[in-house]
Amino acid sequence: MGEGAIARSRRSGRIWRRVTLAWVVLVAGCLVGTSCGGSVAVGTKALRLKACTVDGRAARCGTAMVPEDRLTGTGPRIPVRVVVFPASSPRRVTDPIVWVAGGPGDSAVDWIPLVKPLFFFNTHRALIFIDQRGTGGAGGLTCLSFSSTVPDLSHKAALRASVEKCVARLKANLAFYTTAMAADDLNEVLGDLGYTRVNLVGISYGTTLAQVFLLRHPSMVRTMTLLSGTLLSVPVLERFPKSGQDALDTVIAECAHDVACHRAFPNLSSDWSALWSSLLKDPIVVRASISPNHQTAMFSADSVAAGLHQLLAEPNTEAAVPIIIHTLGTAQNRGAAMVAVAKALAKARVVLGPGSTQEMIKYPSSAAKAGPGIKPAGWWAEPASNTTSTY
Repeated sequence: MGEGAIARSRRSGRIWRRVTLAWVVLVAGCLVGTSCGGSVAVGTKALRLKACTVDGRAARCGTAMVPEDRLTGTGPRIPVRVVVFPASSPRRVTDPIVWVAGGPGDSAVDWIPLVKPLFFFNTHRALIFIDQRGTGGAGGLTCLSFSSTVPDLSHKAALRASVEKCVARLKANLAFYTTAMAADDLNEVLGDLGYTRVNLVGISYGTTLAQVFLLRHPSMVRTMTLLSGTLLSVPVLERFPKSGQDALDTVIAECAHDVACHRAFPNLSSDWSALWSSLLKDPIVVRASISPNHQTAMFSADSVAAGLHQLLAEPNTEAAVPIIIHTLGTAQNRGAAMVAVAKALAKARVVLGPGSTQEMIKYPSSAAKAGPGIKPAGWWAEPASNTTSTY
């Protein structure tokens, strides 16, 4: 249940299942009604796009080359993928829907197959997908999963060395991969596409980017729909470890007070201690001979913890946590037990896997813009960009 697999599962399952119906209704309320404001005329400047097919749909595709350093416009330029699905009806309106992906580190373009409900609105409005800098295609900043390069992620020196090695290989100045610069990228590309007002739909971290975009470029925003969002002043990523531990402690305590659960798992707290202690010493190894995909896989303490965190965050799946802890904590053959757990979770559409990549964009975005004493103004106080891009 490595970082890459957990991220993919989250994108395709957890968040999407939770909000699909609600956000379709919410978006429709703003776009179909008149209370959210009227549309305005589109400008004449256009980004050069070519005809393409994406997820079986006719589209227009291109790549914007934006300055990595938006403050001075000097130095290298980096690619940002752009996909536009033009409105299918002659009675089209001029304010498009812009999908703002989450993460930080998700590619908006890669989300296209997962946001099919958006195409409900494609009759009268164009749909725009613009990658955040550092994500997707040739511009993606990725590393080998740290759990595969550092056996013990609690060893801070080894983890730091692995991160620094990856950063050096990326040949990117991560100081410029901030939320503010990503918002300015988005504004510039939308302007070059000829749009003067848009409807933003953001999910997870994308709600943060959408809010920063609104604060930096308020005249561009007609409507904004935020899915699974948080306030700019809440450092969500930094709270993950404690929140996950609190949730796990609550599940274990509730099981101890529930007659049926306690009867089935009378020593759940001890089972967890045994599992965690064993994971800190050695990862769980699933041999190719018993693996469902016939490939050897290793599950470290970090990847198992990430998988449990996902289950604790998902509505109505926390009941699986005691079963998993007991199964893995008491098993003589941990590899076979992991296979049994993986098969059970597959029915719940939760993907288990060691993972192969990790998006480095998560680190500069969160580190540069979040912290215990963060002030909301810090998200948009970065100087505005006065640079232009070439295509």
